[in-house]
Amino acid sequence: MIKILIIDDSYDKTQKIIQAIKEKFSFILPEQHIDVVQDATSGRKKLAEQNYDLLILDINLPPAMGEEPSKSGGIDLLEKIHTKQIPKYPHHIIGITGYEEIYIDSKKELEKYLWTLIHYDNTSNEWAEKIIHQIDYLMNSKQSFYGECFKKYDIAVITALEDPELKAVLNLPCNWKEVNIPNDTTTIYHEGIVDIENKQYSIIAASAPKMGMVPSAVLTTKICAHFHPTYLFMVGITAGIEGKNNYGDILVSEFSWDWGSGKISTDFSPDHTQIPLDAEIIKKVKHLSSDQGIIDNIKNGYDGNKPETTLQIHLGPIASGASVLENKEIVKSVQKHQRKLIGIEMEIYGVLSAVKYSTKPSPIPICMKSVCDFGDDSKSDDWQHYASYTSASAMLLLIKKLDF
Repeated sequence: MIKILIIDDSYDKTQKIIQAIKEKFSFILPEQHIDVVQDATSGRKKLAEQNYDLLILDINLPPAMGEEPSKSGGIDLLEKIHTKQIPKYPHHIIGITGYEEIYIDSKKELEKYLWTLIHYDNTSNEWAEKIIHQIDYLMNSKQSFYGECFKKYDIAVITALEDPELKAVLNLPCNWKEVNIPNDTTTIYHEGIVDIENKQYSIIAASAPKMGMVPSAVLTTKICAHFHPTYLFMVGITAGIEGKNNYGDILVSEFSWDWGSGKISTDFSPDHTQIPLDAEIIKKVKHLSSDQGIIDNIKNGYDGNKPETTLQIHLGPIASGASVLENKEIVKSVQKHQRKLIGIEMEIYGVLSAVKYSTKPSPIPICMKSVCDFGDDSKSDDWQHYASYTSASAMLLLIKKLDF
């Protein structure tokens, strides 16, 4: 993913630049990857704070906020970049101006550094095409150098099953489209956009080839390597604990472990190595779970068979294991070692382990699944679609509370 800084005091021109970029790169370059400031001083501060792949620099630029534009404002900033008065260099620079005189006077100055100067004309799209071509080239060159991992997403979502779990995710209003990743022929990825308070955040989703900790851990590892998401969700269906939760209830893993790992001698001694949920996410989950009105809206929005019980969000320990459980006694044995247990499933610990040992920066993992059965001999598929729906819907609500 590339990062762009626009330094321009013209609101109309800036908006047209952003609109041109969004029309071409809406899926792979969300608007929050484009920073905008209106004067040279603010531009210097931004350039000092972070690295940018592209700087689009107005030449007729105010030195500071509230001051009159200077015909050499952009050139002066360019000189500061090249004389190392600004510590972080943008990888490429495009100068832009709507004034013919300034364009003629400044063209040689930018060409001295082999940068491009564009004449902005409100009656033509030629200037926009030049910017688009430059961004396209930067993306392709970055991809060829780093591989597909340059394509960073804000949010990643994985499921164990394509149907009904991934299908429920793809029913979320994110304008999904399928995307192919070179040399990855075993996974179909879907990318989309989440709108939060007039800002757009990129999201990528995929399902594992089969159930279990190993396939989900492998998928998690691939997603971390390909996309470097800020947050990684696992959603879907799980067995709940009878008497503690009901069909469709959303269970958020406060911590997880592999209930089948340990030492076998005359008795089984379990290994309770746990991986916890991020403390800030715990606070956000608690805040979401206390808003019963918004949780009721999830249930009311489902067009299908629903249980009579009130939909709830539960935060607590969820155990992972290698087997599908249809035995109440095994559930009780796992519960004996963790009395606060709220669910048992097959993937969460694998996902958390893959994130924990992935290369840095690693995403913040959030695992939330909804109850479709209770791991006993009355197990059926009756509530799988409803549970997949409540899990995906609650995830979207939580995403809107996250910090990006």
